[in-house]
Amino acid sequence: MLFRLALCADAVIVNKDTNQSSAINIIQSLTPSTLPLALPKVVFLAVMEKQETDPARHTVDVSLSLNEQLLTTTPFPIDFGMGMFTNLIVTIAGMAIASPGRLHMAVSQNGSELGSWDIVIQAPQPRVEVTPPAAAT
Repeated sequence: MLFRLALCADAVIVNKDTNQSSAINIIQSLTPSTLPLALPKVVFLAVMEKQETDPARHTVDVSLSLNEQLLTTTPFPIDFGMGMFTNLIVTIAGMAIASPGRLHMAVSQNGSELGSWDIVIQAPQPRVEVTPPAAAT
């Protein structure tokens, strides 16, 4: 099995007839107003290609880590069916992110990482707004 693509976006749409995917608003970094951050909805898309000798069904692990500290790992079955490609789409929402750093989402099989996508969680920036004084009458 070959790993072809990984990304995170606000949404992923899959055409049921062609199995082609479209990602909307690819996420490379987030700058929260405060920490901890309740991670908004993030959709992780991984595209894999079946080799001729590969079975149609596999199990892969999807893991999330922040600054190399593992947060969670979940096994997912994947099925190529009669096709050569398959899409693994995982939606993550509401996960608490306590500190800035690198949120790493990876697909692994038998302990080997096949591919990944990182989102940089930036430190909150102070927000200063200046209100001009009212005009004298």
